[in-house]
Amino acid sequence: MIRSYCHGLVEQGASLLKLNSTLGCPRSLYALALILRDSRRNESRSYLSLAAAEGYLPAWQELLPAPEMKAKYGDLDAHVLRSYLDPPCLNKLLGRHYLYCKSVRGVQTSHCWNPLCGRWAYKATAREPPPTMAAAPPVNPLTLLDSSSPSHSAEASFPFSETAQHVEALMCQNTTTALPSSDTLSCMQSPTTQFCTTTTTSQSPSPKLRVSRMKMCSQCRRAKYCSKLCQVYDWRSGKHKMECQYLRHA
Repeated sequence: MIRSYCHGLVEQGASLLKLNSTLGCPRSLYALALILRDSRRNESRSYLSLAAAEGYLPAWQELLPAPEMKAKYGDLDAHVLRSYLDPPCLNKLLGRHYLYCKSVRGVQTSHCWNPLCGRWAYKATAREPPPTMAAAPPVNPLTLLDSSSPSHSAEASFPFSETAQHVEALMCQNTTTALPSSDTLSCMQSPTTQFCTTTTTSQSPSPKLRVSRMKMCSQCRRAKYCSKLCQVYDWRSGKHKMECQYLRHA
């Protein structure tokens, strides 16, 4: 997550999430599916199916229509949904980067309206249209993480570049190219916190792969969310349920 959102290295971040998902972490599968939702839809849906098979509720939210989700799980309250959100420390880090990184704030971006979520995304612009999807056969979810045969090993089934398949390679790349040098960091002080922003071009969005865009509330068309989990939580907690009616007439 930090690699994808704070360093602009989405492909490497997805590689690490994929590796962690092979260790039996449905949260990593879910995070990977959200990142790839726009650029690689077949893979994204396959990862959601794998997470749902592990009983991960947010994955079912993305796969099932609202009536089926309600029939299967009932009306989920905010307390239950909150337990599936990312850790507060991660959300604070992503949110702080979004606020103070010059290269991010200098382009059109959207931030998830859920106050407990730190995810953000680049907006689609006329100069840079959203990525188009080439026709591809459906991906069998059961073969993505099957490491029992050489032809379906974690490395063989993973479609990203060969330089991003091993943690050791990622760490080596991080120390040589990904992290900005000391002369490109400018540290800023505030009464309550200290943070650093970078002007290096490594923060620019990847030309090959980007984190997925936000989805808009169909009622007010103002609020934007990174996932159905955040959208439903923001409504069930009462925050957007109260403000949506005013935003519709704004």
